[in-house]
Amino acid sequence: MFVKIKSIEILPDFKIKALYDCGVVKTYDFNALIQNHKAFKPLGQKNLFNQAKVDCGGYGICWTDDIDIDSGEIWYNGATELKTDEDIFNYIKAVIQESEPENIIKAIQEVAKIKGYNNLAEKMGVGRESLYKSLSGSTKPRFETIYKILLALGLRLSIKPAEA
Repeated sequence: MFVKIKSIEILPDFKIKALYDCGVVKTYDFNALIQNHKAFKPLGQKNLFNQAKVDCGGYGICWTDDIDIDSGEIWYNGATELKTDEDIFNYIKAVIQESEPENIIKAIQEVAKIKGYNNLAEKMGVGRESLYKSLSGSTKPRFETIYKILLALGLRLSIKPAEA
């Protein structure tokens, strides 16, 4: 799956909020790119930075013919906005459609942080330390753990034929 940007909002301090076609919102901070990468230095000028637009097809954001950024960079390295249960559903669904297990675990970890490990562990009937350890990245969580997390988030797994 390749995520596409539907629209953007330019924020103060060289940040951009991107709405993806799947309903997920990511905020990306461009400060490190502007300071550390020669190609992005011109974006340090507010008047140029503020000219950002979604490129044709939603595959990234562009400023000039020479300065652009891929939608995947913002997707994988931007901060995810998860304010509602619908936001969480859209995010988990989009990540699961990617079919990359590591990214699914990272997304579930991100949601667990936002929802609170204590709250989620209580709904699952496990200890907070156990849940935290399962999602820490030092080991791969068991399917049973992932399944219980999804249930605690009010989500259910379903199966459909893979697309060709």
